[in-house]
Amino acid sequence: MVFLTSAVSSEDYVLRVDETLITGVITQWVLISILILILVRLLYKPVLQFLQMRADRLRREAESAARDREEAESLRIKYNAEIERINSESAILLDDARQRAAKTQNALILDANKKAAEIRDKAKSEIDKEKAAVAGEVRTQTIQVASLIAGRYVKVDPKEVAQSKLLRELGGAK
Repeated sequence: MVFLTSAVSSEDYVLRVDETLITGVITQWVLISILILILVRLLYKPVLQFLQMRADRLRREAESAARDREEAESLRIKYNAEIERINSESAILLDDARQRAAKTQNALILDANKKAAEIRDKAKSEIDKEKAAVAGEVRTQTIQVASLIAGRYVKVDPKEVAQSKLLRELGGAK
């Protein structure tokens, strides 16, 4: 196969370069260039504006995210400081409450000990009174038993005056 040689007939060419082909190619280049110019004039600026608006929006969002991140960090630091302050205050309050509870506990224990001592002293005095009453009753019964025994041995009924004198003497001698 031979391309563009003059010795071969025109029917043997695969590609014939003639005026029609050249004018068609030039016309297509001109039309494509015009189409590209029209498209650049009509579409390039709007696409460029769209891309610029998108880039601006992304930049604003990135700046907003950075501001939000900084604000969140400052709030986190602020809240951590507040939590530390609250923890220290609560520790102080707990210590104060413990001290007051210990004082109250000690006061209650002292009061309970005083009341127990009072109850013990009252019980002792009541016991002493009971002992004295029982001792007096035992003395009286002892005197009565002694008078009965003495009355059996003496076989004489002593007079009331003598009996009272005897009771007084026995009652005075413990």
